[in-house]
Amino acid sequence: MKYFEKYLPNQKFYSNLNNFSQKNYEKNLYLKISNILELKKITNHNQFFKTKLHSSIEMGSNPLFLSFINFLIKISKPKSVLEIGTFVGLFSTFLAKRNLKVTTIEKFKEFFSIAEKNFKKNNVSKNITSLNGDANNILKKLKKKFDLIFLDGDKGNYLSIFKIIEKNNLNKNSIIIVDDIFFHGDIINKKTITTKGTGVKKFLSYIKKNNKYYKTILPIYGGVLLLIKK
Repeated sequence: MKYFEKYLPNQKFYSNLNNFSQKNYEKNLYLKISNILELKKITNHNQFFKTKLHSSIEMGSNPLFLSFINFLIKISKPKSVLEIGTFVGLFSTFLAKRNLKVTTIEKFKEFFSIAEKNFKKNNVSKNITSLNGDANNILKKLKKKFDLIFLDGDKGNYLSIFKIIEKNNLNKNSIIIVDDIFFHGDIINKKTITTKGTGVKKFLSYIKKNNKYYKTILPIYGGVLLLIKK
Protein backbone atom coordinates (compact mmCIF):
# COMPACT_ATOMS: atom_id res chain seq x y z
CA MET A 1 0.00 0.00 0.00
CA LYS A 2 1.13 3.55 -0.80
CA TYR A 3 0.47 6.68 1.24
CA PHE A 4 -1.61 8.21 -1.55
CA GLU A 5 -3.98 5.25 -1.23
CA LYS A 6 -4.83 6.27 2.33
CA TYR A 7 -5.32 10.02 2.40
CA LEU A 8 -8.81 10.16 0.86
CA PRO A 9 -11.81 8.11 2.02
CA ASN A 10 -12.91 7.16 -1.50
CA GLN A 11 -9.99 4.79 -2.08
CA LYS A 12 -10.94 1.16 -2.75
CA PHE A 13 -9.04 0.11 0.35
CA TYR A 14 -11.63 1.93 2.46
CA SER A 15 -14.71 1.22 0.40
CA ASN A 16 -14.50 -2.53 -0.15
CA LEU A 17 -16.58 -3.44 2.91
CA ASN A 18 -19.70 -1.41 2.20
CA ASN A 19 -22.74 -2.58 0.27
CA PHE A 20 -22.85 0.33 -2.16
CA SER A 21 -21.33 0.53 -5.60
CA GLN A 22 -18.07 2.45 -5.85
CA LYS A 23 -19.74 5.32 -7.71
CA ASN A 24 -22.23 5.84 -4.85
CA TYR A 25 -19.69 5.47 -2.06
CA GLU A 26 -18.81 9.17 -1.81
CA LYS A 27 -22.47 10.20 -1.68
CA ASN A 28 -23.38 7.71 1.03
CA LEU A 29 -20.27 8.45 3.04
CA TYR A 30 -21.12 12.16 2.96
CA LEU A 31 -24.69 11.41 4.04
CA LYS A 32 -23.35 9.38 6.96
CA ILE A 33 -20.99 12.20 7.98
CA SER A 34 -23.86 14.68 7.68
CA ASN A 35 -26.00 12.48 9.92
CA ILE A 36 -23.28 12.08 12.58
CA LEU A 37 -22.48 15.80 12.69
CA GLU A 38 -26.09 16.87 12.05
CA LEU A 39 -24.92 19.03 9.17
CA LYS A 40 -27.43 21.36 7.59
CA LYS A 41 -27.22 23.66 4.60
CA ILE A 42 -26.90 27.27 5.67
CA THR A 43 -29.81 27.96 3.32
CA ASN A 44 -32.01 25.65 5.44
CA HIS A 45 -32.03 27.99 8.44
CA ASN A 46 -31.45 31.35 6.74
CA GLN A 47 -33.20 33.12 3.87
CA PHE A 48 -31.06 34.09 0.87
CA PHE A 49 -31.53 35.87 -2.41
CA LYS A 50 -29.64 33.96 -5.10
CA THR A 51 -27.95 34.65 -8.42
CA LYS A 52 -28.76 32.98 -11.73
CA LEU A 53 -25.07 32.86 -12.64
CA HIS A 54 -24.04 30.19 -10.12
CA SER A 55 -25.78 27.87 -7.68
CA SER A 56 -25.19 28.17 -3.95
CA ILE A 57 -23.91 24.59 -3.97
CA GLU A 58 -21.37 25.41 -6.67
CA MET A 59 -20.09 28.64 -5.12
CA GLY A 60 -21.26 28.61 -1.52
CA SER A 61 -19.59 26.99 1.47
CA ASN A 62 -20.03 23.26 1.96
CA PRO A 63 -21.81 22.29 5.24
CA LEU A 64 -18.86 20.06 6.20
CA PHE A 65 -16.48 22.97 5.63
CA LEU A 66 -18.68 25.25 7.75
CA SER A 67 -18.62 22.62 10.49
CA PHE A 68 -14.83 22.71 10.37
CA ILE A 69 -14.85 26.53 10.50
CA ASN A 70 -17.19 26.48 13.49
CA PHE A 71 -14.82 24.08 15.26
CA LEU A 72 -11.87 26.33 14.42
CA ILE A 73 -13.70 29.38 15.78
CA LYS A 74 -14.39 27.57 19.06
CA ILE A 75 -10.68 26.82 19.44
CA SER A 76 -9.13 30.10 18.27
CA LYS A 77 -11.85 32.53 19.44
CA PRO A 78 -11.26 35.18 16.76
CA LYS A 79 -12.91 38.58 17.09
CA SER A 80 -12.35 39.99 13.61
CA VAL A 81 -12.55 38.30 10.21
CA LEU A 82 -11.48 39.35 6.72
CA GLU A 83 -13.07 37.58 3.75
CA ILE A 84 -11.91 37.95 0.15
CA GLY A 85 -14.73 36.86 -2.16
CA THR A 86 -18.18 37.47 -0.66
CA PHE A 87 -20.25 35.85 -3.43
CA VAL A 88 -23.86 36.26 -2.15
CA GLY A 89 -22.88 36.43 1.51
CA LEU A 90 -23.43 32.91 2.82
CA PHE A 91 -20.08 32.58 4.59
CA SER A 92 -20.15 36.13 6.00
CA THR A 93 -23.66 35.51 7.33
CA PHE A 94 -22.51 32.28 8.96
CA LEU A 95 -19.69 34.15 10.72
CA ALA A 96 -21.78 37.18 11.67
CA LYS A 97 -24.40 34.91 13.26
CA ARG A 98 -21.61 33.90 15.66
CA ASN A 99 -21.11 37.52 16.70
CA LEU A 100 -17.88 37.96 14.76
CA LYS A 101 -17.05 41.29 13.14
CA VAL A 102 -16.60 40.59 9.43
CA THR A 103 -15.04 42.71 6.70
CA THR A 104 -15.79 41.18 3.31
CA ILE A 105 -14.66 42.23 -0.16
CA GLU A 106 -16.48 41.37 -3.40
CA LYS A 107 -15.20 42.32 -6.84
CA PHE A 108 -18.42 41.87 -8.82
CA LYS A 109 -21.24 44.37 -8.42
CA GLU A 110 -24.06 41.83 -8.87
CA PHE A 111 -22.80 39.55 -6.11
CA PHE A 112 -22.08 42.53 -3.86
CA SER A 113 -25.63 43.84 -4.27
CA ILE A 114 -27.19 40.43 -3.57
CA ALA A 115 -24.97 39.96 -0.53
CA GLU A 116 -26.03 43.35 0.86
CA LYS A 117 -29.68 42.29 0.56
CA ASN A 118 -28.91 38.97 2.23
CA PHE A 119 -27.17 40.63 5.17
CA LYS A 120 -30.22 42.82 5.77
CA LYS A 121 -32.64 39.94 5.30
CA ASN A 122 -30.79 37.85 7.89
CA ASN A 123 -30.30 40.74 10.35
CA VAL A 124 -26.49 40.58 10.34
CA SER A 125 -25.62 43.91 8.68
CA LYS A 126 -24.46 45.41 11.99
CA ASN A 127 -21.65 42.83 12.16
CA ILE A 128 -20.53 43.11 8.53
CA THR A 129 -18.58 45.73 6.64
CA SER A 130 -19.17 44.95 2.97
CA LEU A 131 -16.82 46.46 0.37
CA ASN A 132 -17.21 46.40 -3.41
CA GLY A 133 -14.12 46.48 -5.61
CA ASP A 134 -10.82 44.85 -6.47
CA ALA A 135 -9.21 43.40 -3.35
CA ASN A 136 -5.77 44.51 -4.53
CA ASN A 137 -6.91 48.14 -4.40
CA ILE A 138 -9.10 47.98 -1.30
CA LEU A 139 -6.55 46.13 0.84
CA LYS A 140 -3.88 48.76 0.23
CA LYS A 141 -6.08 51.20 2.15
CA LEU A 142 -7.32 48.74 4.78
CA LYS A 143 -4.79 49.17 7.58
CA LYS A 144 -6.52 46.87 10.04
CA LYS A 145 -5.42 43.63 11.70
CA PHE A 146 -7.60 40.52 11.59
CA ASP A 147 -7.58 37.34 13.65
CA LEU A 148 -9.02 35.17 10.86
CA ILE A 149 -8.63 35.64 7.10
CA PHE A 150 -10.53 33.68 4.47
CA LEU A 151 -9.03 34.00 0.98
CA ASP A 152 -11.38 32.66 -1.67
CA GLY A 153 -11.93 35.21 -4.46
CA ASP A 154 -9.76 36.27 -7.42
CA LYS A 155 -7.62 33.13 -7.52
CA GLY A 156 -5.51 34.39 -10.40
CA ASN A 157 -4.25 37.10 -8.03
CA TYR A 158 -3.92 35.06 -4.84
CA LEU A 159 -0.24 35.92 -4.47
CA SER A 160 -0.53 39.70 -4.88
CA ILE A 161 -3.53 39.80 -2.55
CA PHE A 162 -1.78 37.67 0.04
CA LYS A 163 1.34 39.85 0.01
CA ILE A 164 -0.77 42.91 0.84
CA ILE A 165 -2.49 41.01 3.64
CA GLU A 166 0.94 39.95 4.93
CA LYS A 167 2.05 43.57 5.04
CA ASN A 168 -1.06 45.21 6.50
CA ASN A 169 -3.50 42.82 8.11
CA LEU A 170 -1.90 40.09 10.21
CA ASN A 171 -1.47 39.72 13.95
CA LYS A 172 0.79 37.16 15.51
CA ASN A 173 -1.21 33.91 15.47
CA SER A 174 -3.61 35.17 12.81
CA ILE A 175 -5.18 32.22 11.00
CA ILE A 176 -5.36 32.31 7.20
CA ILE A 177 -7.64 29.89 5.34
CA VAL A 178 -7.02 29.67 1.60
CA ASP A 179 -9.71 27.91 -0.42
CA ASP A 180 -9.62 25.92 -3.68
CA ILE A 181 -5.86 25.44 -3.72
CA PHE A 182 -6.14 22.35 -5.96
CA PHE A 183 -8.24 24.33 -8.45
CA HIS A 184 -9.89 21.29 -10.04
CA GLY A 185 -6.52 19.53 -10.27
CA ASP A 186 -4.90 22.20 -12.45
CA ILE A 187 -2.02 22.66 -9.99
CA ILE A 188 -0.93 19.08 -10.67
CA ASN A 189 -0.27 19.87 -14.34
CA LYS A 190 3.32 20.64 -15.23
CA LYS A 191 1.95 23.59 -17.19
CA THR A 192 -1.32 24.92 -15.81
CA ILE A 193 -4.30 25.23 -18.17
CA THR A 194 -6.15 28.15 -16.54
CA THR A 195 -5.07 31.60 -15.36
CA LYS A 196 -6.65 30.85 -11.98
CA GLY A 197 -4.70 27.62 -11.72
CA THR A 198 -1.54 29.53 -12.58
CA GLY A 199 -2.31 32.09 -9.88
CA VAL A 200 -2.88 29.42 -7.25
CA LYS A 201 0.28 27.56 -8.23
CA LYS A 202 2.41 30.72 -7.93
CA PHE A 203 0.90 31.38 -4.52
CA LEU A 204 1.64 27.83 -3.33
CA SER A 205 5.22 28.12 -4.55
CA TYR A 206 5.59 31.28 -2.49
CA ILE A 207 4.11 29.63 0.61
CA LYS A 208 6.36 26.60 0.22
CA LYS A 209 9.44 28.81 0.59
CA ASN A 210 7.95 30.97 3.35
CA ASN A 211 8.89 30.13 6.94
CA LYS A 212 6.74 32.79 8.62
CA TYR A 213 3.81 30.41 9.02
CA TYR A 214 2.78 27.10 10.46
CA LYS A 215 1.01 25.37 7.59
CA THR A 216 -0.97 22.33 6.59
CA ILE A 217 -3.27 21.26 3.77
CA LEU A 218 -6.65 19.55 4.12
CA PRO A 219 -7.65 17.59 0.99
CA ILE A 220 -11.32 18.55 1.36
CA TYR A 221 -13.64 20.95 -0.46
CA GLY A 222 -11.32 21.68 -3.40
CA GLY A 223 -8.27 21.76 -1.17
CA VAL A 224 -7.87 24.00 1.88
CA LEU A 225 -4.57 25.52 2.98
CA LEU A 226 -4.30 26.52 6.65
CA LEU A 227 -1.69 29.02 7.81
CA ILE A 228 -0.93 30.45 11.25
CA LYS A 229 1.30 33.51 11.50
CA LYS A 230 4.27 32.74 13.74
